[in-house]
Amino acid sequence: MKTPKKPIPRDIYYYQYLKKTLKSTKKIGEQETKEIFLKALRDYFAVQINLRTVSEVATQLYYEFTKPFDIETKFKPDLAKALSDATEVDWYHDHQKDNPATKKMYQSFFKTIKDYYEENKHSLKKTSNGKE
Repeated sequence: MKTPKKPIPRDIYYYQYLKKTLKSTKKIGEQETKEIFLKALRDYFAVQINLRTVSEVATQLYYEFTKPFDIETKFKPDLAKALSDATEVDWYHDHQKDNPATKKMYQSFFKTIKDYYEENKHSLKKTSNGKE
């Protein structure tokens, strides 16, 4: 798996952009959450942002712009699970060498996230320049 070694300036920009853009709305719905999350995953799998940024974006979506209870009870279960796992995947990635249970959790979380992306990436809208 390819991943940037150092935070890319785009990581910082992306995260700040997300906070700035969504700050005024305070709460977003399932479709907006899904779209932002999928875009972050797309950028991660294209090695444009790192796993820490994916976790930060997921954390903002899960805890700041939506309520965890609403996500767990009103959103589609696959989105709720992938988003929840994404909030913690970076920590497990960083600590997977500590013990086998931590490594297993990382692998499980990462698989959930990757499977979600693969099953839903087709729903990203294409722009006029062909990019999603």
